[in-house]
Amino acid sequence: MYSITITNQQDEFPVNESLIHNAVEAALKIHGVVNAVMDIAILDPEEMQKVNARHLGHDYPADVLSFLLEETDDSIEGEVLVCPAVASEWSKKYGWEPENELVLYAVHGTLHMIGFDDLTPEDEVEMRAAEREVLAEFNLTPPWELKDGAADGSDSDV
Repeated sequence: MYSITITNQQDEFPVNESLIHNAVEAALKIHGVVNAVMDIAILDPEEMQKVNARHLGHDYPADVLSFLLEETDDSIEGEVLVCPAVASEWSKKYGWEPENELVLYAVHGTLHMIGFDDLTPEDEVEMRAAEREVLAEFNLTPPWELKDGAADGSDSDV
């Protein structure tokens, strides 16, 4: 059973909350999470920068932050913070819609809580594959997809 709450705390960018909700749910299902309580907060860049500085010591607005609050064998509870303003900037670079970039952030943060990481090249390959698997459920192809199907996360900020 999933409880996914989306709180849009910004008004500069339109947000497809239903798509974000469904993508987070898909990430949980695909990766075998039985129970989850997820809060997805959509923040303006100023608030995202404050949270990023407070928790990670980085004085800039992050694209996505995730906080795992509780975990058991079959459930997780956590919060994913995403920033549409950052998504808008990166989507221009990647040549896809800001809405898609924002969905990617929500999926990415959820995957972190499930146990995926992207700190090493090997972990990043696994993370990118997991992202692609979830996004494919919504007919979305990440912009770093190469012609041979390999992931190229070298330019990614997620």
